[in-house]
Amino acid sequence: MDVQRYRDRLSGPLLDRIDIHVEVPAVQYRDISSNVPGESSDVIRARVQAAREVQRERFVSSAFELRIDTLHQRKKNRHFPMKKLTLSTFIAASIAATVFAGDTKLEGTATCAKCDLGTADKCRAAIVVKGADGKPVVYLANENDQGTKLAEEVCGGGKPATVVGTVMEKDHARSITITSYSIK
Repeated sequence: MDVQRYRDRLSGPLLDRIDIHVEVPAVQYRDISSNVPGESSDVIRARVQAAREVQRERFVSSAFELRIDTLHQRKKNRHFPMKKLTLSTFIAASIAATVFAGDTKLEGTATCAKCDLGTADKCRAAIVVKGADGKPVVYLANENDQGTKLAEEVCGGGKPATVVGTVMEKDHARSITITSYSIK
């Protein structure tokens, strides 16, 4: 009953974007109160550390920074476990969409969104390209290492550039997470 009420609160379009739905049945008391000894904490700790090392190796060449919750962080969020789980699932789905979206190549003018365009409150790289209708289309660079470096290079004057990265659009605002760029 509670699960169904929670599901009803989530929107259909949001649930459509989540590919994995796992239902976990309730654990019976007799199953958790048996006299059979379970694994020791040392064995479980070793398995968890091995899994974390696999994750570190998997993301070593990725644009994402791997963050693994510490015990302190889990204790801090202990009062809101479902909220954290829901947000974690949503964030994971968003990251998965970003990772598998592929890179897009933009060719145009790299410039400063604050100094040159006046559309940002702090210096931030922007890439201006010609749209299909001939009008300029602006992509704001998301803040990462490449975006910050490009902002430093173009602040004070636009330069022709080729930018490669993952493009996103939200509320009619376009942005790009830059993976590489070159100034012409």
